[in-house]
Amino acid sequence: MQYDLHQDNQDPNVFVFLERWTGYDVWHDHMESAHIKAYIALADDLVNEFVVKEMHAIG
Repeated sequence: MQYDLHQDNQDPNVFVFLERWTGYDVWHDHMESAHIKAYIALADDLVNEFVVKEMHAIG
């Protein structure tokens, strides 16, 4: 539904993706897909920290 990239105003080396999905199962299937696994493997040497925070909308 939504996939936005944000860059920290104080540290240009910090990025955050904000993603909205239609449901947990859809997101989980995406995270298990071949292209995401390939990205994570490639990013391992390029990204200092990869953190996933699962959240829900309030209101």
